[in-house]
Amino acid sequence: MTHLTNKSACLIASISICMIFIVEMSHAVADWKWQNPLPNGNYIEDIWVFPNNQIIAVGNAGTIIQFNGTQWVTMDSGVTVDLEAIWAISPDNVYAAGAKGTILRFHNNQWVQEQHTSQDNFTDIWGINDTIYVVGKNVMILGQNTSLIPENLLNGVQLNGIYGSSEKDIFAVGDKGTIIHYDGTQWTRSACPTQKKSQRHLGQ
Repeated sequence: MTHLTNKSACLIASISICMIFIVEMSHAVADWKWQNPLPNGNYIEDIWVFPNNQIIAVGNAGTIIQFNGTQWVTMDSGVTVDLEAIWAISPDNVYAAGAKGTILRFHNNQWVQEQHTSQDNFTDIWGINDTIYVVGKNVMILGQNTSLIPENLLNGVQLNGIYGSSEKDIFAVGDKGTIIHYDGTQWTRSACPTQKKSQRHLGQ
C-alpha cells in the first residue's frame, strides 16, 4: 500500500485535472480555426452581416475586410484613418465612417470618399431608406453638411451611437450619459441616471 502525503495527493490531483483539460482542448481545436490576424492584425471596430452570409468589417488604419463565405480578404479602402462604423443598404451600397470626417461608400465594387465639410471623428452611422446619419460631435445627414442638433442641447459632448425605428423615431447616445431623441420634428434630450459614457449599437 502506497502512502500519499497531502502534498503528493494534491500534486496528483492537479496533474489529473490538467490532463483532462488538455484532452478536452485537443477536441476543441479540431472544431475552431484561428481567423485573426489573417489577413491582418488590425483592430476591428464594427461588422455587418448580409443575409447571404457575406460579411464586411471595418477597423483601424483604414482596414476593411470581407468574408466571401470561404475566407477573409482585404478590400482597398483608400484611406489610412481609423474606421469606426459600418452601415449597409445592400451589398452594393455600403457606408463606413471614421476619424477626420471620413465617410466612405462602397458602390460598383469600389470604396469612394463622400465629400462634405465636417472634420469630426465619426463614431457611428445609421440609415433609413436613402438617408444616412453619422454622429460625432453632432448628428449630420450625409449630403447636407449641416449639424442637426442645437449646440446648447449637446453642450459639447461626444456622440457615440445612433439608431432608429423610423425617420420619426431616432435615438443618439454619447458621453456623460447623453441621450437625445428625434420625433420627426425636433431633437430633445432625455433624462439619464448615469453620467458615464454611453456606448453605441442601440437596438442592433
